[in-house]
Amino acid sequence: MTAFCRKGKITITAMLLSFALHIAVLGIFSLVSFSSSQTNTFAASGNSISLQNIKALSHTSRTVAKPKVKKLYTSDKQPRLMSKNENLVTDKDLPGKTDETNLHTSDTSLSSVPLFSCSTEFFGSPTDLRKICFVVDCSGSMKGTFGIVRRNLKDSISRLRQDQYFDIIFFKGEDLFDFGNKHLVRASENRKIQAFKFIDSVSPSGTTNAAKALNYAMGVKDSAGNAAQLIYFLTDGLDMNDNNMDFSKRIEKQRKKLAPSTVINTIGFWTELYDRSELIKVAGSSGGKFVNIE
Repeated sequence: MTAFCRKGKITITAMLLSFALHIAVLGIFSLVSFSSSQTNTFAASGNSISLQNIKALSHTSRTVAKPKVKKLYTSDKQPRLMSKNENLVTDKDLPGKTDETNLHTSDTSLSSVPLFSCSTEFFGSPTDLRKICFVVDCSGSMKGTFGIVRRNLKDSISRLRQDQYFDIIFFKGEDLFDFGNKHLVRASENRKIQAFKFIDSVSPSGTTNAAKALNYAMGVKDSAGNAAQLIYFLTDGLDMNDNNMDFSKRIEKQRKKLAPSTVINTIGFWTELYDRSELIKVAGSSGGKFVNIE
């Protein structure tokens, strides 16, 4: 009986232990299963958020930063565009085709102030005046030096701007050779070319009549009737028929009568002492300068 009771106690105890063990195992499996399901739920939720964010970003326009560009500093004065026909030779540049209206307008707007200083010179005598008449001795006594005169005269003409006006007068004996036909012409490129040909066409010969040439030059006018602002007068001397004892006085009298505002710059080529003295007086009376070439 005692043995039976012991056996029964052992059996009950074993059953209780087995039950407790099963309960513990079931609890452990339940915890593992719950943890796994929570992990899957959070993972699914995380994946859902990521997909929503990506979808939202795909419908949002991209914002791109503006590139940095260096500031370009420009002048207020824009370059002037050259017109199609600018600087082309026109009919008014040709002899006998002078446009009096256009020349008069140019004189009125530009004559008061020279655009540039000392635009040209003749044998070291510079000027910034716009209306110039060259009076050049081509008598027989100039034969040895006329080549130099030609080169310097061409150089002076080539330096003139297109807003300037000029004439060339050669004199020998009683003959006068006038390029502009008693008119100051515009210093266009076409006129300059014509002037070079005119200079080459003259050869020295005969005697000197300087007074006649200067009086004629004082009558040269522009289109508005104004005399030259400057006369360049070049000679190697005064012949006796000029009555050089009162040459300077006679020239000054004519200047005051015909062209009171005209300045005369005189240039002497190996002149005699008395002739040189008269040329100095002619220049001084008009406010001009004398240059002596030796």
